Amino acid sequence: ALFEELGATHLVLRTPHVGFLTEATRRRIPVLPSFADIFSSSGFRGRYRNLRLRRALIQSKAPCFANHSLNASLSLNEILNLPRDMIVPWDWTRIPVVNQTKSQVLDTSMPTAFFAGKISADKGVGDCLEAIALLRRSNVELKMSFAGPGEVSGWMNRAAQLGITKQVKFMGVIANSEVRNQMYKNDFVVVPSRHSYSEGLPNTIYEGLASRSALIISDHPAFAGRLKPDKECLVFKAADPESLAASIQRGTKDNLLYEQLSRNSVDAHDQLYLGVEWTSLVSSFIKDPTNRTSWVEQSSLKSLGY
Repeated sequence: ALFEELGATHLVLRTPHVGFLTEATRRRIPVLPSFADIFSSSGFRGRYRNLRLRRALIQSKAPCFANHSLNASLSLNEILNLPRDMIVPWDWTRIPVVNQTKSQVLDTSMPTAFFAGKISADKGVGDCLEAIALLRRSNVELKMSFAGPGEVSGWMNRAAQLGITKQVKFMGVIANSEVRNQMYKNDFVVVPSRHSYSEGLPNTIYEGLASRSALIISDHPAFAGRLKPDKECLVFKAADPESLAASIQRGTKDNLLYEQLSRNSVDAHDQLYLGVEWTSLVSSFIKDPTNRTSWVEQSSLKSLGY
């Protein structure tokens, strides 16, 4: 019904949805799969889901299979067994980086942190609240702001149970310019995604580095190997509030460490970008949906040496 309503001539598919792939194939509509998902093969259901998706992708006759950044793109080859010369990594438009290095947390007794993303358990919101409570027991009054979509009443109740209501602020959905402003104003930018949350490499990591505030990320498989721990970011064990609290304490107490993270964030930010800028990827697809000009091979994992 949606295809009928839109009268689509091309499909840019931003989520691995077998139904849309199947319908586009039936209607002979050119399709560009352009995901931001890292794939895994856990359990029978996961393997079956991957098999169905692989079959639908192959049958769609898509010119390529695009995914965000390196690890997510590699998972298309390693998990879905798609050919490397048809996998195209894409990336965000480059973000301007703040010029000035930060030397330390402004107030070590009351550090500040910022989160941007979906307000959910899989995104690590609950782990942040638990970490704030743990830090309070150590006489560190961390104040943390959360920006993004999601139901917040349950999280506010959880904050009240933990006795940290005054230390937590849920801002709702805010403009992207304000997201970057908040990242700069706070001491830490926290990206606490659990392994259960499927993503590529979230833009908040790029924006966090660009803000020059200290970046703290989980050990999510999509992030693995992209940044140097203790040099470009702090890494904690996902879904482990104690590990997160320990990372925040380290960044708060160790001024040399904090300054090093801020100083190295420029190069770390610039080196993250990999593959085709997303709007260029879509433009190439619309101009040449059958890959007559070989734009796929020129941008593929194989051509990049992976």
